[in-house]
Amino acid sequence: MKQDKGKKPYEKRPYIASECKYLPDAERWRQDVIKEIIRDVTQIQNESLGEYRIRELNDNINKRLREKTHWERRIAELGGRRYHEMSQKVIDDEGLEAPGSRGYKYFGAAKKLPGVKDLFFQKPSETAKRNRYELYSSVDADYYGFRDEDDGVLLKVEAAATLELERQAKRRCLQKERENQDKEEQEEGGEGEEAAYSSEEEEEAEFVAHVVLPSTEELEESLLQRKKEELLKKYLEDVEEDEDE
Repeated sequence: MKQDKGKKPYEKRPYIASECKYLPDAERWRQDVIKEIIRDVTQIQNESLGEYRIRELNDNINKRLREKTHWERRIAELGGRRYHEMSQKVIDDEGLEAPGSRGYKYFGAAKKLPGVKDLFFQKPSETAKRNRYELYSSVDADYYGFRDEDDGVLLKVEAAATLELERQAKRRCLQKERENQDKEEQEEGGEGEEAAYSSEEEEEAEFVAHVVLPSTEELEESLLQRKKEELLKKYLEDVEEDEDE
């Protein structure tokens, strides 16, 4: 059979678009791909084809769409029209892209396949993980305990604890003074050997005693703080018991 003059023999479309060296050939291969896409999109509208055939057609359409993009980029590289920058997306708009499908689209009857329809109507997770900003934005003064005194309960407890500690400290001071007086009286009525210490030795002994033993104010402050902690601990335990009940 003779070939018509001026007509190229049939050529197989290159598997890789970059192998094409001539702009007219690239334009022709792009048109061939578009024809195949239109053919498959027309067929996939028929819901009676069966699930297997519909999925096969949908995969082919997505594959041809990617191939069309490669040819359009190659045409631009060869100095032709920049199709990939234009708004010619008539075929693409026929398909629906499911969330997280990374560009994979569903056409015609494929949109109604089992499990596919649910992809387009997924409800957002109610327990979505919050980011660091959302976590910190919910932290206020209550989180750090700055408003614990607003209800007045803690202030009353602290006032009662402070008063009780002050009373105990005063009783200890009076008892300490009486013990010191009794000790001085015993020392004055003792034997002469006990009174033979020089004034210099007494000053040194008194200085050493002051260095080793804490002052009365320090003792009072320590006792006051410890009593506060005990009362606060008891108060918090009572509150937790009430909440549990």
